[in-house]
Amino acid sequence: MQTSINTPTNLAAVRLRHVMTLWRRWRLDAIARDERGSEQDFARTVGLSPAQWSQHKAGKPLGERLARRIEAACAVPTGWLDRAADEVDAGINVTGGMLELLAPEDACSVMLTAFGPGASLAMPQVEHSTPAGFPSPAADFETHRVDLVEQMGLHQPSTFLARVRGQSMTGKGIDDGDLLVINRLIEPRHGHTVVAVIDNELTCKTLYKRGSVVKLQAANPDFPDIVPKDGQSLTVWGVVTSVIKRLVV
Repeated sequence: MQTSINTPTNLAAVRLRHVMTLWRRWRLDAIARDERGSEQDFARTVGLSPAQWSQHKAGKPLGERLARRIEAACAVPTGWLDRAADEVDAGINVTGGMLELLAPEDACSVMLTAFGPGASLAMPQVEHSTPAGFPSPAADFETHRVDLVEQMGLHQPSTFLARVRGQSMTGKGIDDGDLLVINRLIEPRHGHTVVAVIDNELTCKTLYKRGSVVKLQAANPDFPDIVPKDGQSLTVWGVVTSVIKRLVV
């Protein structure tokens, strides 16, 4: 049974949450088709200008007609944006390791937030070797600047940043909230940590590929491996090259 939220304030919040879910799904589908999947393209798809889409992302309520138009453009049932959160979430297959794919233009700000106050994406790298013990505070250090965005390849159109949502890869040191750097140009091989698309959801797993057997292995005994069933689509979307983790301080 469909449950609607009748309070105008609640309805606006529910629609905003669900339209962001539609945006992420649409972007994932577009990128899987080797398209850009930009916010401008999504805005055009749902009949908005980029400026109007930015206003709605920032919290401007979706009117009735616009909500129905977005639902039609994204091929979801009429009234989907008005459903209670648990009904919409119940239709999403998380597979124990859903990822939140981040927009390329957000990568720098997200990394700075992860690194903490006063962080910079270009910083000095200190090179100093000491045979034993600790270096003297008075020792001369050789330094040069390192651009972390360039080092991780985030300036390349084939590289993406995603946030982990789940605990299925903790055995590989990948925890909920970590950031993954994903390269789509690397040929996925057996044993690679990959990002795959299954049932229209992104998940991070270890690729098992031996002979005709292909599956996605979790790194947590509480989560089962994913073996594609008949008629189920599984696409290896990219290879994880780096994990950005913020420690508790």
